[in-house]
Amino acid sequence: MRVEECGTCCWVVDGYVFDFGEVLSSVEKPPKTIVLEAPQGLVKYLELVSSLLEKCFPHSEITYRLEPAFGLCSISLELSTDDVVVVHIGHEDYPYPLCSFGSCTRKLPKGVFTVTAEYIGGDAERISGAIASALSQTGGTKVAIGFSVQHKKLAGAIVRRLSSLGFEVRTSVPITGCWYAPLLKLRSAVDSFVVIAGGYFHAIGLGLALAGSSMVYRADPYANDVEPVNEKVARILSKRLWKVKQAMESGPGKVAVISGLMPGQSRPGVVSFLKRLGEKSGYKVRIVLSRYMQREYLDNLSPEEYKFFVVASCPRIAIEDLDDYWKPVLTPGEARMVFERTLDLSHYRFPW
Repeated sequence: MRVEECGTCCWVVDGYVFDFGEVLSSVEKPPKTIVLEAPQGLVKYLELVSSLLEKCFPHSEITYRLEPAFGLCSISLELSTDDVVVVHIGHEDYPYPLCSFGSCTRKLPKGVFTVTAEYIGGDAERISGAIASALSQTGGTKVAIGFSVQHKKLAGAIVRRLSSLGFEVRTSVPITGCWYAPLLKLRSAVDSFVVIAGGYFHAIGLGLALAGSSMVYRADPYANDVEPVNEKVARILSKRLWKVKQAMESGPGKVAVISGLMPGQSRPGVVSFLKRLGEKSGYKVRIVLSRYMQREYLDNLSPEEYKFFVVASCPRIAIEDLDDYWKPVLTPGEARMVFERTLDLSHYRFPW
């Protein structure tokens, strides 16, 4: 791994900027313990980062969370105390409330910090050219850009380059796997959407949120290439509508709505809405609590007693993890379609 210093308590590792300067300047006294956590792609750096961080906090025990923190929704708030600082790496602002024991907040508590781990790689010129070429093939000039937070600076450079080439970039905003609201507002105002992020996860999420109604391109900063994701989205939507149809045809009965126990995955408003709507539609809705979701947990629940399951904690679980379960596992938006008895694609809602 390549390591370069970039300031006080700041290191660039393989192109990722791990800047703990704010943590160092914000803590009133050296904490007894610092807990690091990161998403899957950054977990491999935690041992090295822990060793580097010991230089800034020589009197603190540096430890890290083994399982990935897929987003701020799964941040380890419960570990934070007067003597323990939690640092979440790889994400920034969380767009939804953090809820626990009936109270919700939109601010991280004292002693909990985020480190973005911005990626300074990626060829802005090459990616911009590929985006321009893709957009020109469809004749569109108006575009909206979403990006994962690691690629904020790269997104800015791409916006400037596209603008110089004559394209109208209506907005450029950070997104998560379940938050696309600023882009959705522009669905009728732009010709295409571009998502700057590694892999397909964020781009497919946007495609689902748009219900396949607009062109969505994935711009990968690691491969420096651009690709439309609409065919992938169409295949997923087809399967999701089939799941909704299965649930709808199973008839009224008992439904389990799974509510998350992690602060960022506790959605009391969504759960209450689904319970009211389901019961109004003739279903018996049972609210089930879970910190993590695995298919074995559903097996243990005697799934034959339920018509279908709804995962209210993380909508991506139904899409990516449990899409092949033998009973329909739906997102909240899909459950709403069942309760409202519609298979119209224009009514498809993702995530909520």
